[in-house]
Amino acid sequence: MKCAAALALLAGSASAFAPASNGRVATSLAAEKSKSLPFLTRPPLLDGSMAGDVGFDPMGLSEIQADLKYARWAELKHGRICMLAIVGMVTQEYGPFGSGWHVPGEQFTNTDPFGAVATVGFVGNMQIFA
Repeated sequence: MKCAAALALLAGSASAFAPASNGRVATSLAAEKSKSLPFLTRPPLLDGSMAGDVGFDPMGLSEIQADLKYARWAELKHGRICMLAIVGMVTQEYGPFGSGWHVPGEQFTNTDPFGAVATVGFVGNMQIFA
């Protein structure tokens, strides 16, 4: 009798942790898969309407963007700025056409951080801090 009562209590307490069935089964197999990463579901905003859009968003960045056209425009702008920065770095290092001419001048050759502040002068420091 005690054994049957203990089993009934155990069975009753185990059913408290069982998932409730609401008649609806949701699986990730029913979702549309991404073309670029077939083991992930396609993000809802990446529907293929933009050029090059194949659903590649493994970090979920499209979910935090309100407008994907703005994000695309910003990415193009930042890429163009980076390309221009590389041209500027190469020009400053090697000069135009390999002439050895350094664009900033001799006052910017001091590698000591504290000495460089004094070498550049007041106007050069105001360009940095302004």
